[in-house]
Order: sequence, then C-alpha cells, then structure tokens
Amino acid sequence: MSTIDNVAEDFPEELEHTATGLEAQGLIARQVATHEVAPLPDKPQYTCRLDRMGGNSMLAMHLAEIQPGGYKCNHRHLDETLAYVISGRGRTEMRQSDYTHVIVTEWEAGDVVVIPANAWHRHVNADSDEPARQLSFRNTPLMNRILHGGGGTYTKKDRVYNGAARLPDRFDDELDFFTVREDVSPRTVKTNFIRQIADEELPASDPELGERASLKYFAMGGQLTLNVALVGIGAGGHVREHRPLGEESMLVLRGSGRTELRGTDGEVRVLTWTTGDVVCPPLGAVRKHVADTDVRLLKVRNVALERALDLPADEPTLDSALPDRLGDLAGGRA
Repeated sequence: MSTIDNVAEDFPEELEHTATGLEAQGLIARQVATHEVAPLPDKPQYTCRLDRMGGNSMLAMHLAEIQPGGYKCNHRHLDETLAYVISGRGRTEMRQSDYTHVIVTEWEAGDVVVIPANAWHRHVNADSDEPARQLSFRNTPLMNRILHGGGGTYTKKDRVYNGAARLPDRFDDELDFFTVREDVSPRTVKTNFIRQIADEELPASDPELGERASLKYFAMGGQLTLNVALVGIGAGGHVREHRPLGEESMLVLRGSGRTELRGTDGEVRVLTWTTGDVVCPPLGAVRKHVADTDVRLLKVRNVALERALDLPADEPTLDSALPDRLGDLAGGRA
C-alpha cells in the first residue's frame, strides 16, 4: 500500500470560467475567506460554484460575496439550502406568503442560517465598508436531476428557481422561526439559526466514532436531504475509517489535520487541511479524519438515499450499509 503525501498535488483544484460563472473542481478548496470569486454574468454578484467538488452530483456548495452595503436580490428556490457566514455581518429577510410580514435575522462571521425550501428571501450586507462572504450548502444538483433531467436552465422556466409552491410545513411565517431551539435527543438540536457554531458545546467523545471524537446534529428548516453536523476531534484523535452512503462536504471551522482516503485500488491518499479549507471526499471512498490540533468541522451530508431506503437519516451512522432485502425476503440471514 503506497501513500501520497498530499492528494491536492495530484488532484488540484481547477478553476474554470463558464457561461454561468466561475466554477471549481477538485477535492479541496483552500481558504474560502480569500478564495477567488468572479461576477456572475449580467448580475452584480461575485461567486464561485463548488458544485462539482469531489465529483458530487447531489450535494452542491456556493461561495458568494456580497459587496459593501449590497444585497442579493429577493428570490426563492425549491432546493434545500443553509448558509455559513465566512466573513462580514448582515441580515437575512424572509417570508413565505407574497403579502405578509418579513422575518429578519441578523448574522455575523461564524453563524449558520437555514433557508426553507421556496421561501422568499434576500441576504443584506450591513457593512458599508467591507464585503460579506457566505458558503451555502445545497441539494440543487439533486433537484435539477429530478426536475430537469440532469441540468438546470436558470431561466424563467426553471422549476427550481421560479416555482410557486408553498411549503408551510417548513416555514409558515412564524415570528420565532429563527429563535426556536429544542433538544430532540442527546446529540440532536432542532434550530433554524446557529450562533457561532464552532463554539457549540459537543457531547462527550464516543468510542464508536473513533478516538477523542464527538458529533452533534442540527435539524434545520425541516430539511429532509441536508444533514448538518458539527464534528469535534481532540488533538491527536481521529474519526475512524468509514464509508458513508451519501455525498459529504466539510468546512474546517478550526484546527488542522488530514483526511486519509482509500479507494477501490487500496491505495491511500492523504489530504491535509487547516482552518478555512473545504474538503470534499468522493462518494465511495473510505475516509478517516485525523486531528493534529483541536478540530471543529462543519459537515453536511446528503441523506436522500438513506431516507429513501428507510435508513437512519436524522442521525445517520458513519457507515450506512444497504439493507439486506434478499436475506429478509428469504426468511432471514443464515
């Protein structure tokens, strides 16, 4: 078994200017706070799409910069979305109905805000001198494959961005939408806004996860496909080898370490990371996360397949094995 010191050298991030703006590919995006962004065609918005990082086809990321005193226009979309504030301060204005009050939440660097599916919303930069940056996690590729057969058109006919559907079970203009917080299990919190997620208190380390590793889930916005988790790893600890059934992406909130990836060829590739990097292990690869210092990771996983197969999705296990339907139908396992 051979080891490659840094997979980024063998699979470097590739930036490409396309008709729909700047796009990135690879397994890691370095330093999203200063990562290159570019204006969208015909729009005063600076972005970089990370949709294809890690070869993902169901989980996307979108890096957006809002100019000083600026805002992203009022819009809505059917895809599930949550945004991590990388830098700056501002507010999100949101409503479900066309003619109703606007719910407002203020945010700053380190916060996480959920956007309920198809709710009207806009993000505003409250600073007149400095830009604000957000990294959003979305299930847009999955929705595009369902509604467009593989690609989104981003036109007036786009079903993801211009649908009139109402989903009041996700958001019904509740005044306390952004302030509700409820412990639903020892390691799951129901909330729609997380203040300073890197400082959230974590459960005790769990030997099932690895060494000095802990995990906390956040049920946000009634989302069914995007599973949000805070991963903590103590210095010198690790999250054990595992191979999840869904696509995952991770933002390094704090600390440094490495991810060891093992593919079907048995070769181990080592990907180093530090605070501010985004890591996208490819689906199907066995991975192990090792901490050099105390680490906090924001991990988002698309659990659409797990939910469809009636596997644990609200608190998904590290490894999601496919159900043994043949054994079950044949009267059980030998």
